[in-house]
Amino acid sequence: MFANVGGRRLYYELRGNPEGPTLVMLRGFARHTLHWGSVLSELESRFYLLLLDNRGLGRSDAVRYPFTVSDMADDVAGVMDAANISRAHVLGSSLGGMAALRFAVDHGARLDRLVLVGTTAGGRKAPPPSIGAFVKMLGARLGSAKEAMMTEVGLVLGKSYAAEHPEIIEEWCSILERYPVPLRTLAFQALAVRMHDVSSELARIGAPALVLCCRTDHIIPPDNSRMLARGIAGAELAWLDGDAHDVTTSFPRESALRIEEFLLRPVGAQVRRAD
Repeated sequence: MFANVGGRRLYYELRGNPEGPTLVMLRGFARHTLHWGSVLSELESRFYLLLLDNRGLGRSDAVRYPFTVSDMADDVAGVMDAANISRAHVLGSSLGGMAALRFAVDHGARLDRLVLVGTTAGGRKAPPPSIGAFVKMLGARLGSAKEAMMTEVGLVLGKSYAAEHPEIIEEWCSILERYPVPLRTLAFQALAVRMHDVSSELARIGAPALVLCCRTDHIIPPDNSRMLARGIAGAELAWLDGDAHDVTTSFPRESALRIEEFLLRPVGAQVRRAD
């Protein structure tokens, strides 16, 4: 399905349990709906999932001009309108987590609960995302699809996962060949990351929040997750042992259990405090 948001077609799909709570899921840098993998099968029996391809990626329209994380958050609201969804839980991973944060600030009345996976509030005090990793990923995209995916799998999924699941390279290569990503889009996404900063606005987020991260993340340093958990009132911080950045791919079952427990917990139930 497609939503027309500001004259731009954005691809989205609905799947899972229509009787369950709605969960909007936002992917990160160079990723789109097809990259969610098996975590969807872990979640779709309990949730009604709204998945979308960020502007310039997958089946959404290409982009010609730079955009901001705020634009991406507005895209989410527009897709929700097209899908007749007034309120929802929102989960964002990496760049998708930045868009989820911006959505929580700008469209908070439409947010039930917030899940932030391997992401950052940005700003001068936050440890920045790894410039070296971005350079490696962008550089690898100049070569073959296999070279690009071998580089990215090692960086975002962790060395142990890459060694144990070589099939992921072929899967991501197939996705890239079906839906090539223009370098211009990646440059615009990198610029959006660079400009992202909600660090002074975290106190405006009134929704319950879960921050999920691996203890070792070579893309977005884990201290960012600690800062988010401290800055959002009542937020919980959950750690997974490992070196993955793309947590929901490397640890689909463990991630889904944490997400499900948080989103389905009765209002007012005791919560774990961030460390």
